[in-house]
Formats: sequence, structure tokens, C-alpha cells
Amino acid sequence: VKERRLGELAGEFPCINPNYVGEKAEFAYTVVDGFMGRLKQWTYPPIGIVYNSLAKYDLGSGSVVDKWDCDQGLYIYEPEFVPKVDSKSEDEGFLVLFCTDAIKDKSYF
Repeated sequence: VKERRLGELAGEFPCINPNYVGEKAEFAYTVVDGFMGRLKQWTYPPIGIVYNSLAKYDLGSGSVVDKWDCDQGLYIYEPEFVPKVDSKSEDEGFLVLFCTDAIKDKSYF
């Protein structure tokens, strides 16, 4: 196990394919902080944190290989990876999470 910083995005609540817990995983997924921005822009005390993007990291290189941004007013929380039955690759599956639509005052799964 080796600890290191992955990229410049401020992310929280990382997850991987649960079939790879305790083994070397190739990919990780994390929600990305949309209010405070990149790590170099953070100030203290933080005014507030919202998550409005989801990033897929290549753990070998530490780079973001895919990123999804929410529509305005949508905020996402703690993703979980659910592998497809009989999946052939580590990243074959679904990311599930809760989402709040602040404009419509509704939440979704």
C-alpha cells in the first residue's frame, strides 16, 4: 500500500469496484468539489462544500481518465460502484449515488 496525491482535483468519498478490495485496483471514482475548486485555491475556513462532478482516476498514473459534470443546481453524494454480473473488466458496472436538485427541491437515486 502506498499513499500519494492523485492529481489536482479536490475529491472526496472515493470508491472502487468492491471485487478489488484488498487487491490492486486500476480505477477509483470520487465526487469532485465544485465550490472550492482546485486544491491550490482552497482557503480556510471553507465557506461550504458541494459536489457537482464525478471523476474516474487511473490509479497507476494518477490521472483523471473521465469526468462527468452535473447540470446547474444538481449536487451528488457518496458514489458506490456496483459491478455487472459476469463482468469482464474492472470498470464494467454502474456508479450509483444520491443526487439533490436544488432548483426543483427534489432528490434522486
